[in-house]
Amino acid sequence: FMAARLVGGGPHNIDLTNDDLELAKDILRQKVLVGLITQIEESVNRFDKYFGWTLRQEEHPECFERFIRQGENINEHEHVQEGSDTWNKLAELAKYDVQLYEYALQLFDEQGKNLFGNDGATIDIGQ
Repeated sequence: FMAARLVGGGPHNIDLTNDDLELAKDILRQKVLVGLITQIEESVNRFDKYFGWTLRQEEHPECFERFIRQGENINEHEHVQEGSDTWNKLAELAKYDVQLYEYALQLFDEQGKNLFGNDGATIDIGQ
């Protein structure tokens, strides 16, 4: 779904190629500041710093606690057993999205080092 959307395709990965995946990775690298739900606090802090937002968690601790730490707006989903027929079908349908996600994980780490440095300070990227 996401790989197809990034390269201008339809909502499904049916007609994607490896070249499309590489294009989607390039778009992600060039145009997206990656945030991860599994690293939600770090992601929100990066967004704050990158975009120069002034509404920080220190100023609104109740919102940060409810929505970021406790995940009040999290949607529950049925667990799919790895290796099951459903798992295998989803893995095949979303194979490019899985690869794009794995790349996004790598990109998240790279952006952390390149844009925010070890101390979390934003490095001038010439915006």
